[in-house]
Amino acid sequence: MRGMEGGRSSPFHKFIKMEEFMKETILKEGKELEISFTKIDSLFCRCCQEIPAAYLKNLIALKRILLRLARSSPFPLIILSGYRCENYNKKVGGEKNSPHLKGLAVDLLVKSPEERFFLIKQLLLIGISRIVLYPDLPPVLHFELPQHSLKPFFALRLKGGKDV
Repeated sequence: MRGMEGGRSSPFHKFIKMEEFMKETILKEGKELEISFTKIDSLFCRCCQEIPAAYLKNLIALKRILLRLARSSPFPLIILSGYRCENYNKKVGGEKNSPHLKGLAVDLLVKSPEERFFLIKQLLLIGISRIVLYPDLPPVLHFELPQHSLKPFFALRLKGGKDV
């Protein structure tokens, strides 16, 4: 873990490694987590496999939603992106104020119209109201945790950031 600066610990400077999180989570929730969906480590930043400790609660909330989806889905969930550090967000062309930077969003690969419909329906049923579809290859469904200051949002977004 990264951490201390000037002898003081800040929640934004403390990072949790994916391995630590997995050990603790598997102890709490058993093997179900490992087989429920494709790799929880996909929620951690792809380049550093970490998440700031201050955003861990967001990852746990996302994990709960993904478990609910996985239990009801006839399709395997393939997580493309969860939390992203600033460097990785720039590398993949993410928005400057992307909710991924705070661990508030997930991108899922959707392979068929049936899978897309199923996931949107399930997300709406469990209270997720910020959903974006990226139909380009690979086709991606992005959803965000509810935040009090944000209004519900649904968009079909093409490359280049244009909403349809």
